[in-house]
This record gives sequence, structure tokens and C-alpha cells, in this order.
Amino acid sequence: GNTIYDNFDRFTGVPFNADVVTQWFDGSPMDDSKVDNCIYLKNKTSLGGGYSKRNFDGTYKGGWFGILPNSGNISQQLQLAYDLISLFGGGTLLLEAGTYSFGATVTIRGGVYLDGEGFMQFTPLNNTVAVLLTSPVKTVTALTQTNDLLSNQTTNTIANTAILGDFVRYKSTRRFTTDWDNGVEIRPGYVDGEILKIKTATSTTLEFENAPFLNFPVSTQDGVEFFTPTKGGGINNVDFIGISSTNQNNYGLILNTWDGFKIGTLRFSNFNVAGLQINKCMNVSWDNIYTIGGTSDLGLNYGVSINDGSKYINGNNVRAKGCRHVIAGGGTGYAIPMYVDVQNVIGEASVSHTADAHGNTAFFTYHNVVGNNGFRLSGIGHRVVKAVINGG
Repeated sequence: GNTIYDNFDRFTGVPFNADVVTQWFDGSPMDDSKVDNCIYLKNKTSLGGGYSKRNFDGTYKGGWFGILPNSGNISQQLQLAYDLISLFGGGTLLLEAGTYSFGATVTIRGGVYLDGEGFMQFTPLNNTVAVLLTSPVKTVTALTQTNDLLSNQTTNTIANTAILGDFVRYKSTRRFTTDWDNGVEIRPGYVDGEILKIKTATSTTLEFENAPFLNFPVSTQDGVEFFTPTKGGGINNVDFIGISSTNQNNYGLILNTWDGFKIGTLRFSNFNVAGLQINKCMNVSWDNIYTIGGTSDLGLNYGVSINDGSKYINGNNVRAKGCRHVIAGGGTGYAIPMYVDVQNVIGEASVSHTADAHGNTAFFTYHNVVGNNGFRLSGIGHRVVKAVINGG
């Protein structure tokens, strides 16, 4: 009866391999003093019923999953840890300080906070992995807009199957830059679009947490869609090393379709697009981000890039050397990124502007900008609060 298998379906708990485990990942024996039918977690989530006398308090050590520094490719083990901890309701995954090699991109999961007992270095195995950590792919559902949604309205009558907490994107054919582009399109993606968070939903009506900034009359509608964002989690104490490639896009961490993600201290180097890219997210924050552009032909990267309708992004301290921009906002034209507030933007040897915002952005505030190439902000409602520019 007291048998633990080393493989099971991570979503159903059903064993599919009869190899019996005799010890925990940390090497301690798995005997009747610790095992009673199956694994039990302190949050009362169990696999198949029953329980073990080894209870967890929400912190999981990497060694329990075989994630150890300087041990070769850890992508599979790290993916399993993310999947299981998220399934169990979330928690902190704590890794030892040291170097970890990635043979494949790992998909991070909601509710999991990855932290290090000291700084960890994440590197691509054999210099082949273009993206080290990315976000889950979301199912997007299209809706048909039948009523105007205006900037002072928090509800819209529209047939839907959305639920509380979902993100909905309204898009218009109207140029976002109409008020200042003299009638000439600047870029195809500079059009009205905005992401809203659903407060309540019925089959015929959506109520939003906040009214939109933009207007979306039916006469100019260009599509409405919604998705369920990934929620919660974060990361701290990681040094991301890129593949130094100039012929493919590479990133350290991509946050897509996320609601609530906390970043502590991260470092990025040798990424030719962005260290941290934030797309279609809300409520993301960071404490310290450092980026090094790498060789001279990797100067096109961003330290932090905020895009595609992201909202309520708050950062403290972003510093970059040898990058095109320390920080920038813009995107593909999916929607307008808005309400970004960043304290302390410091650039050294910036190829272009230290702080930047494209014409399809709104309400970015950069405090205390220091750099060699100044700042350039287009869009609506931006502010710079104190700047020291050393040239350019």
C-alpha cells in the first residue's frame, strides 16, 4: 500500500510507470515514517487521496525535482516543477545559487514564485535556446460588438461567454495618432485598441473594473476578443545569459497575457530583442533590472519592452548598457499600452534614446532618467520627472 511512483500524469495523478521510488529527491529515505499511500500538501491538495507525513508549507526546493546547479540540462525538471506547483495551488520554488543550463524553453505557470538562495545564472545549453522562459499560450475567443463603448462607460452590452477576471480587447479602425499626425498614417499599428479587465459578466453584458480611456463606437469597430490571463507568481535573483545571435530573435523572459506578476532582481545580457518583454499584461512590477546589450551588433535590444495593451506596470530601477533603449513602449498594434510608472532609468552607452515610447502608447511616466542619449516620447499623456542627459 505504501508505494510512490516516479512518474504520474501531472494533471490526474494516475501512475503510468511502475518504477517505485525509495527516497526523496534530497536523498532522505522514503519509508513508512514519511509515506502513507500518496503525496499530501499542506494546502490540502493531494494526488489520489490519502496523505504523507511529509507536509509542505508552500516552499518547494529545486533538489526535490532534480533541479541542481551545474547538472546539465534542467529544462524538463524545471517544467515539471512549474506544472506541479501551479497545479497544487502555487508556492515558492527555491533553487540553490549556481549555473543552470536550458536545453529547451520553459513555460512558467501561474502562482509560482521562482527564487534563488543567492544569484542563479540561467544559460542556453550549447548556445541554442533563443528564449529561456516564456508564458502559456492562451485560447482567445472572438466577440461581435453590437453597441458603442465610450470612454465614460464601465459596461457594454455584448453577447459573450467571459467570466470574472478575464481580459477583453476592443479594437477600432481609427488612428490613435489622428490628433497630431496631420492626416498621414505613421505606422499601421498606431490604431485605437485597449484591454479591459472584467469585473462581472452575464451572457449579454460585460462590466469592467475601469472605464476605457479610448472610444469604441460600432461604426469603427475592428474586432473584440477575450481571454483568461495567467494569474500570480514572480521571479527573483536570476542572471539570464543570451545566445548572442544576430540572425534570430532572442529574449530572456517573455510575459504574455498575465495578471499580477512580481519581479525582484533580474539581470540580462546578450539578448538582441529584449531582456524582459511584457505583452498583454496587467499589474506587473519589478524592483531591479539590469541589462547588458552584448557585442556592438546586439545594440538593437531593449532592457525592458512594454507592449500590446499592457496596463498598470510599475518598476523601480532599470539600468542598461549598450542597448538601443533602456526602456521602451509600443507593440504590434494589438492595443495601446497604458499607465506605466518607472522610477530611476539609467543608461550607459545607449545606441538610441535612454527612455522611449512609441506613438501607440499612453500615460508613461519615467522618473529620474540618467543617460547619454536623452529620451523621446510620442503618444498621449507622458511625463518625465527629472532627467540628467550626458549628450545626444
